[in-house]
Amino acid sequence: MGIDIVHKKDRKVHRKEPKSQNVYLRLLVKLYRFLSRRTTGGNFNQVILKRLFMSRQNRPALSLARIVRQMKSRPDKTVVVVGTVTDDNRIFEVPKLKICALRVTEGARTRIIKAGGTIITFEQLAVESPLGQNTVLLQVTLSIAPLPSGCLDNGNFVTLGRLDASSRKRAPYLIFFSCPSSKFVCRFSIP
Repeated sequence: MGIDIVHKKDRKVHRKEPKSQNVYLRLLVKLYRFLSRRTTGGNFNQVILKRLFMSRQNRPALSLARIVRQMKSRPDKTVVVVGTVTDDNRIFEVPKLKICALRVTEGARTRIIKAGGTIITFEQLAVESPLGQNTVLLQVTLSIAPLPSGCLDNGNFVTLGRLDASSRKRAPYLIFFSCPSSKFVCRFSIP
């Protein structure tokens, strides 16, 4: 009698490179892979390299208001965001900031430069502080990231599911609402 070996946990899901074929991103991966291998004294470059591998869904945008709030107590440090920095109309005054990000929206860029701040790239950051000296690495936690565009949220728990997931036919979506005050679940289908 043989031993039945379970192979369902053999595949390790761990990215070793980004899925994107963006040339700029691939060059950044080469640079930070070299820096993480050659530098000692901290894991700053390893953290940046790991975040460069992440999907866009796992790198949600960081608003300017959150950056301003985090940098009140540390005005002389460089903000490092592996992702997008977006504008926020809820704040009126932007202090002088030095930001390194993969992408900065036009509105955020104009407000930062108008306040006397600077925006640098990751290559410039590698030259200025290869070990991450005087930097603050910021990231949005996924629990506060917005819902995907297909979800509706009015205070209730909402999930989207497919009716016919096994076939390749286009099937309508199901939306399940569960209201916290009641014990029933409503089910709607969208063609």
